[in-house]
Amino acid sequence: LAAINFVINNADKIDVVNLSLGCLCKSDPLKKELFEAIHKAFEKNVTFVVAAGNHHMDAGSILPANHPDVITVSSIADDDGKCGGSGGINRIYAEGKTSREADDTFASFSNYGDVVDIAAPGVKIESTYVNGNGMDVPMSGTSQAAPHVAGAVALYKNFKPQASPAEIRTELVSLGVQKTTTSCNGNGHGYFN
Repeated sequence: LAAINFVINNADKIDVVNLSLGCLCKSDPLKKELFEAIHKAFEKNVTFVVAAGNHHMDAGSILPANHPDVITVSSIADDDGKCGGSGGINRIYAEGKTSREADDTFASFSNYGDVVDIAAPGVKIESTYVNGNGMDVPMSGTSQAAPHVAGAVALYKNFKPQASPAEIRTELVSLGVQKTTTSCNGNGHGYFN
């Protein structure tokens, strides 16, 4: 809440926020305060991108993934940056579980559901790690997928500074690859399985 209040107080300098966190919040006062704070920032034209979560469950029960003002992101495996599933299979570790993720598939650990707006690569993403001495570590999770979308939001805001968070979400989703309208062209453009 303190971080979101900081965003509210500095909304004139902040365009996009990535929240790679979530909870099955039981406390009604906490839920209410968090909901209201995100909405306040949204009204000040700040776009929130949030991780859907990594429990292979409906994200509709996860806060802030279920907030109506955010862009909620699930995770896919994309080993080679190209469609067609030719990148191989990865053994990964996410949320205390080991799994095998085939290229161009929905990540088995990723939360899903009607509140999810978009999916992005979130398997074996090079990232920094606490006490990692600056070394890159391959990590997996929707917390690795959401920053891809936050980056797209930042780029979009650069070209259309007056765009509202709702307009940005609509535009990103409509410009994203859709299963019914996109076929694999072998150059990174196509739908995942």
